[in-house]
Amino acid sequence: MYLPYNIKDKDLVYRTVRKIAKEKNLKVISYTDNIIKDKYADQTIFFVDPGKVLSLIMHAEVVVTNSFHGTAFSINLNKQFWTYMPSNFSTRITSILNLCGLDNRLLEAEITDNQINEVISFCNVNTVLQHERQKTYDFLAQALQ
Repeated sequence: MYLPYNIKDKDLVYRTVRKIAKEKNLKVISYTDNIIKDKYADQTIFFVDPGKVLSLIMHAEVVVTNSFHGTAFSINLNKQFWTYMPSNFSTRITSILNLCGLDNRLLEAEITDNQINEVISFCNVNTVLQHERQKTYDFLAQALQ
């Protein structure tokens, strides 16, 4: 669980996280940059560096987040994930989900039993990402000539 931003209904997110954990027999690990243990998590990791955050996402079975970076890293690392909107900064999230055809990974309510077992097929997603990366490389190559 990676929730670095304020969220309107934290209890809603926690119900979803606990529901996924129960269904998939997983532990809930949260990250925080303060000294308060997350009472809904099985383990709270305090004050970690960006490399550790990436490692946590890379080794996660499922990621639940409300951040653009949590969403983008989950996509790039081909992780099953669910995203709730933060109170602010939401356009980047909707843009990347839209670009990758993953609009259905955006949750507004508690996750349903059917959604829990939906699996992202990353074949098309990776094709889109590769195309977008190539456009960026081409632009940079042209700009640096």
